[in-house]
Formats: sequence, structure tokens, C-alpha cells
Amino acid sequence: MSSGAKASVKSPRFLGQAVLILLPVVVVSGIALAAIVQDRAAVEAQARREAEVLVRRLEEGVGPKVAQDLSLYDRFSYQWSASTAFHFGGWPGSSHRDFWAGEKTGYARMLQEWRASFPFFQPEQVLPNELFFEANGSLRSPQPMGAAPGPPPWLEELSHEQRTLWDQARRAEAAGQVGELCRLVEAFLESNPPREAALNARFLAWRVGEASNTPVQAALTGLSWDDYQLPSDGGLPLGSLVFAEEVRRARESGFTQALWERMGEQVHRTPSCLTPLLLDQAEVLAGTNTTLVDGVRAWRALWGCHERLRRLAALIAPHLRGVTTTNLWIEAEGVRWFCILKPTERITYTGGPRPETNRTPVTEARLYPKPDVGLAFARAMKASAGPLPAYLGLSASLEGEPLGQELRAPVLAESRGRLSREARMLLDDHRAGQELVTGPEFESLPSHPRFAVAVHLADPAALYGAYRRRAWLLGGLVAVSGFAALAGVAGAWRGFKRQVELYEAKSNFVSSVSHELRAPLASVRLLTESLEKGKVSDPARQREYFRFILQECRRLSTLVENVLDFSRIEQGRKQYDFELTDAAALVRGTVHLMVPYAAEKQVLLALDRPNGLDEAVEIMADGHALQQALVNLIDNAIKHSRAGESVTVLLERVNATQPPLLRVSVSDHGPGIPAEEHERIFERFYRRGSELRRETPGVGIGLSIVKHVAEAHGGRVRLESAPGRGSRFMLELPVRQEPANDRNAMTS
Repeated sequence: MSSGAKASVKSPRFLGQAVLILLPVVVVSGIALAAIVQDRAAVEAQARREAEVLVRRLEEGVGPKVAQDLSLYDRFSYQWSASTAFHFGGWPGSSHRDFWAGEKTGYARMLQEWRASFPFFQPEQVLPNELFFEANGSLRSPQPMGAAPGPPPWLEELSHEQRTLWDQARRAEAAGQVGELCRLVEAFLESNPPREAALNARFLAWRVGEASNTPVQAALTGLSWDDYQLPSDGGLPLGSLVFAEEVRRARESGFTQALWERMGEQVHRTPSCLTPLLLDQAEVLAGTNTTLVDGVRAWRALWGCHERLRRLAALIAPHLRGVTTTNLWIEAEGVRWFCILKPTERITYTGGPRPETNRTPVTEARLYPKPDVGLAFARAMKASAGPLPAYLGLSASLEGEPLGQELRAPVLAESRGRLSREARMLLDDHRAGQELVTGPEFESLPSHPRFAVAVHLADPAALYGAYRRRAWLLGGLVAVSGFAALAGVAGAWRGFKRQVELYEAKSNFVSSVSHELRAPLASVRLLTESLEKGKVSDPARQREYFRFILQECRRLSTLVENVLDFSRIEQGRKQYDFELTDAAALVRGTVHLMVPYAAEKQVLLALDRPNGLDEAVEIMADGHALQQALVNLIDNAIKHSRAGESVTVLLERVNATQPPLLRVSVSDHGPGIPAEEHERIFERFYRRGSELRRETPGVGIGLSIVKHVAEAHGGRVRLESAPGRGSRFMLELPVRQEPANDRNAMTS
């Protein structure tokens, strides 16, 4: 059968075995992979369900809580501003100071609550937080402060005569000519100048008149608040100059309540570039009076707050379109501010016998620093969400602005809403003893700021931790199963390959045995037929025929004995009868027995005893098995020797080892054996090369029997050979060595 035919026979059978081994592992691996994928999907689905439940709770709770915190912020702003102005900035002993110092306002408690709720800023850094704009976009409150002072419009409106009188009056003031100044002021007022010019002329007369105690008919009585905001000829508010003059006069008379109240007006109603300098002078004027010093510093703090508000107002003004309702973010001085713009009314009262209330629409702006807004959302989300799983995180944004640390983790669920809060207006009911009572309801956040809260997968390791452990465990089991299956396939392939090799070897063995049996049987049959038919009448020829028949029978007996022994060895039924045996006599007898066979092959067989080993050498051995092994070695040597060559059997005793050894070596001058095949030639059915198989008879079991016999006797068989240098087989047996197994023991 050709190799292709063999492959077609072998491959399908092994492929079926491999499929039977691998198919269950592949199926289990597929199921495990599907389970891992489904497990991950289930974990993600569970996280999304939790996120959706969490978002629904946030939808219900975040908006109202944040709106409440912003309203609380506004209340803090009002209380802090009022307490600063009326308590710390109030005149000692005044009713306003006493009211705001009482327990009713709870300023100390409020301040403590503020610092606990909004710890990022001091109150003076962010409060007050409200601005008011007129419908035309100009700042209403706090009072705007003009640019650099310059000549006012009324100065340009004076006639030539009025301008001359005004210039002469200013020169008289500079020269200290009080009488001349008063005369010029009276002449200027009689010329019917504009009202702003008349008020400034009266101020000049008042300033020099009060200083010199000269009667002047130009007192500043009856002036309104707006009159003090009119510009002087230098461009500064008239109120600032009046306050500066009063501070100068107070250096001699000391602080008065009127002067103190004028300081508040200076901060609130007539701010100018002189205000910081005038507050410095007022603090110097307070001296060591700590109450007054603290009051001046309170007004200075309010002034700084108003300056901040004016800077913020300049950033908000471009976004105004009349009375505006909107929300926006601005940035100033390194802080992001959230601005809520909403309409309201400016209420003014007119005096007289029939007082009237005027309502003017204006835009109110509420300002909240981003850290405080983020803190309000964080508190609201924490209160609404409750305890969070370790793998979830929350984030919020207001009008598109992320609050707090932005999470870059995947969003599992998101909710959007608007801030809204219903409030009641506080009314001052005089009939109730000036108690504050609730008025009508109104929407405190009409701009309805838009916000969004999101639930993130903040820590994937925490979410997938248990899943990954299960996946690794299942994957490990699948991998071990896969390796085991591959090892099984590899083992099956080796076994299959070994089985095929064994099959081929057995086929060759059967062929060889058949050939080995056919030749001697044919010879015996021919010789016997010749003798039976009387074709050979010569007695000498008859004896020769009988001798040939005897040799072939011995050859058949040896072959059959080898086959039977090999079969017993393969089945583990080979038995050895160990007894004291004269090994030297056994070797001599075996060599003598094989001499005729060697002569027939024209090979010289000789026994060499270099040490004169003629005496008996007793060993524990099975003489028949030992002789059979020696016959196989000599037979191999003769078969591989050409005609005319010699085979030498060497018998020697090796005393250098313990125990001593009897070494029987068989040497020939045949083709030799490569070193890589020295071990393989002792394997069953192994024969070297196809050419050798053709030229030498044999079945490939002789040397394996020799090896088994040697090892059963506690010895070994060795080979020294090289291509072209012949071969030397050495059978080494221990002298008088008891075998490891009992006599008549069965060995495998």
C-alpha cells in the first residue's frame, strides 16, 4: 500500500478521535464565552437600572434644594449688608444700631451658619450679591461712580456775565477773601443761573461762611438726595465735597451723628474717587474710639463690596435688553459668577399732603460664585441620592457650565430640569407694630435656570471587580480544559502514530517470519522429497542431505523459539529458571554450536580467551535463555559479515566493578551502525534501512530479546559501533549475583 493510501486510511480515523476530544471543549468554551458576555451585559444593565432609579430621585430633590440654598444665600446677603450698615456702621446709641444688635436678627448665628454652609469665601468677598439696572441698562444700585472728573454741563451753560462772576468768586475763595466771595455769590445768584450752578454757589458760600461765622443767605438747607449727586465745577459729586468739608470741621468739634450718617450717604449715594480718602480721614478722626473705628471699617468694607459690584455690573450690562429675564455666566477676578437676571420694580415715595408711590420697572441681578453654586448642588445631590454604590459618581451643570470636578467617565443616566421657587413677599405692617408679615406669593426665580445632573460610571474596577473574578475563574477553567484537550489530542496522535508504526512493524514482522519460515521449509521439503523418491543413492550425499535437514530444523527451532519468547515477553508471561550456571562452558558450547552455521556462510567464528579463562565461572542464570541471547548475537554478527570475514566471541572477567562482571562480546567487521541508532536497534521490530532488510534475513526481535534477557539477569547489553568499522555487542552479567526476583518469577 502506498503512503498516500495509508494517509487516506489513517487520517479519517484520527480526525474522528480528535473531533470527539475537542468538540466538547469547543462547545463548553463557546457556552462559557457567551456566559461571560451575558454576565458583563447583566452587570452593565444592573448599573444602568440603578442609575435610572438614582436619576429619578435626583429629579425630585435637586431642584427644590438648590433653589432653597440660593434663597438662603440671598437672605444671608441681606442680613450681612444690613448688619454691616446699621449695626457695625450705625451711630452708637441709634435705634437702627440697637435693633440690628438685638437677638432678633441673630447676626452672630447667621454668620456662623453662613461659614458652615458656604466655606469658600468670606462674606465681604461675595456679599451683597444683588445689583439693579434701569430699563436703559444703566446701573441703579449700587450707585454708579462716574469716570474721571471733568467740567460739568452746567458750567458751559453760564452766560458771559455769570461765568465772569463765577471765576471771580473762585479766585476770592482761593485768596481767602470771605467778604468779597459772599458778595460775588449773591450777585451770581441774582443773575438767575441754572439750578446746578446755584447749588454750587451756595456750597461755596456755606463753606467759607461757616468757617468765618459770617452771616450768609446761602445755606444748604432743603436739599434733596439727588441734589447731593449733582457735579461740582470740578466734576466731583457735590455731596463728596460737602462730606469732605464736614470731616475737616470735625477735626475741631469731633464726630457727630449727622457727620456719621453723611458717611453712609457718601458710600451709598454719592460715591466718588474721594470716598476712600475720606474714609481714611474718618478713621483717623475716630482716634482710639474702637466703636467708631469698627464702624468706619464696616463702611470701608461696604465700599469695597460696592466697587466689586460695579465691576461685575460692567460685565453684565452688555447682556441687558431693557428689563431682562435671563441667566448667564461671567468671570471676574479669577472667579466664575452665575447671574440670575429678573424683572422687579423700583418704588419711590413722594412727600406732601397727598403722598404717592411711583413704581418703575428695573432689572435685578443676583450673583452667586461658582464654588458656592457647586456646593449647593453637591449637597442637594447627596441628600437626594442617599448612599451611592462605590462605582457610581454624580456630576451637575448649570446653564451648560459644569459644576465641581468634571467626570470624564461614561454617563449611565442623565436628568434635566429647571430651578423654580415660590416665595412670599415680606411687607412692613405699621399697624402690627412694625412686625414683618407675609405678603403675596411670587416666583423668586422667574428665569428658571436650566440644570442637568448625571450619573457616571466613576469606578469601572469596582463595578466589574466581581465580574472579572468570575470571568477569570471561568476562563481559567476553559483554558485548563483546552490545554487538557490539546494534551489529549497530542497523546492520541502519538498513540495513533505509535499504533500505526506498530501495525507496520507487525506487518513487516509477519512478512519476515513468513519469509524466514518459507525458505527452510522449502529446503527441508525438497531434500526430503529427493530422499523419499530415491533420487539420492550415494550415502555421502544422503548424509549431507540429512545434515542440511538438521541445520534447517535447528534454524526453524531457533526462529520459532524467538517468536515464542518474544510473545511471552510482550504478554508478561516470560519465565526464567535461575540456577548456578557455568557461564564459560555455556559460551564455549554455544560457539561450538554456531561454528557449522558460520562455516556455511563462509564466515570464521572464533572464541577468544585472552585471560586464559578456562576455569568455571558460575553465575545465577537461566542457561537456556542466556544461550538463546548469545545465539542471537552470534547469528546477527554472521548475517552482517561478508564471506571470508571473521566473527570473534570474547569471554572475559571484569573484576574492577562491584560485583565482578562476566563480559561476553561478539565482534564483527560488518557495515557498522550509526551512533544515533545504537538505542533504537534494541527496539522490537526495528531493522535498519530497506537495503539492509533486503540483504539480511531476520524479523527484528532478536536484539530486543537479548536486551530483555540481560536486564532480567541484572546485567546489560552494550554496543560499540561506527559506520564502516564493524560492531561489537557486549553482554555484561554479574558473577554469582542473586537476581532481584525470585527463581521461577515472572518478569515483564
